[in-house]
Parts: sequence; structure tokens; C-alpha cells
Amino acid sequence: MDQKIMEIVRELNYEFLQNDILNKIENFSKLNKFAETGQVVFLGDSITEGFPIEEMLKSSKILYKRGISGIRSDTVLEHFDEIMGGLKAGEVFILLGTNDLAHNRSTDSIVETLTNICDRLKLENPATEIHIISIYPVIEGYTDMVDIRQNKDIITINSQLEVLAETDSKVHYYDIYPLLLDDKGQLEKNYTKDGLHLTIEGYQKVCEVLQEALV
Repeated sequence: MDQKIMEIVRELNYEFLQNDILNKIENFSKLNKFAETGQVVFLGDSITEGFPIEEMLKSSKILYKRGISGIRSDTVLEHFDEIMGGLKAGEVFILLGTNDLAHNRSTDSIVETLTNICDRLKLENPATEIHIISIYPVIEGYTDMVDIRQNKDIITINSQLEVLAETDSKVHYYDIYPLLLDDKGQLEKNYTKDGLHLTIEGYQKVCEVLQEALV
């Protein structure tokens, strides 16, 4: 299929998802009014939405999940006040960007958006500790779900996110990417069903790192 047509199809698919995304954003906006401040928030897309954090992670604080399937980082930034407003989280774990790649956003624009999200979190609560999780690898071309995502682009973004953390004392970076790789530099098949989303075995590898951050 012609690349331009493929881009149009992706945008139409994203528009199709908008109602579901906006409904979840509205629900989070309502739930935030009941949430306790100073707790731990996981902010992300479908990989976060599908992460059974309550069962797999332990913390003395309440773990709130703000993951929305299909969402891009620019949409999170646009609706930041609805998704995160009022939470005043003590800690936020961010995993975003893979859907941006599927919509052909440049690596630089993705990093810029993630940086802006960090800045908004600091405005919401200057005491918030921000944890950026590296974007996970994919199995390139494995299924339609993987789409145009390329590990080389993911590596580029992750490298820039690591630099961001090195220059901001409130931002911490967790390089989980290499822990999920097979010997060919692709996402280990045992850790995924579709080349993008994680199985419980995949999440177990993630928890090996994140659990230490929560202690």
C-alpha cells in the first residue's frame, strides 16, 4: 500500500479510537476527585492499561493506573489536566511513545512531548518524583499490531530520555528495553503474543526493575 495512504488509514484508525480514549479520559477526571494525593501513578498507553500492577507490584502507597489503550503522548499532554489533574502524585511512572511511532511522529517530537509532560507534572506537584520507563522493544513486522514501529527508533528515543534524566534531578530513567530482548535484538517471543504487548512473563521482567524503585 502507498505510504501516504497508509498514513491516512492510521489517522482514521486513531480518530476511530478517539471516542473510547475520550471516555477513559473523562472517567479518570472523575476518579481523580476520589484519589488520595501523594500516591504512585502509572501513566501510559495499552501496555500500562494491561499491566496488572495491583497483583504484581507491592508498595506502601496506593498504586493508581492511568493507562489508555491507543493513546499517543501528544494526546496525553493535550488532556493532561483531565488525566492527572488533582492527583498531586508522590511518584509517577511514565511509559509512552510507542503509539506515536505507529503514527509516524518523529523521534525528536516524541521526546519533546515527553519532556513537556514531565514539566507539567512538576507544575502539578513540585515534589513529584518522575520515573521514565524506556519504551519496550517490538518484534518488527511480526503482526499488524506492530505496524511501522522500528527498534532503531525506539533506541533513539530511549537514549534521549536517558539524557533527560541525567540533566534533571527530579527525573529518573529505567532502561528495561535490553531486559526484554532476544539474541536477535527483537522483543523476546515468550514476553509477547503480538510482538508489541507484554505477556505476564514480560511484565515479570519489568517488575524486577520497578519493584526496586517502589521500595
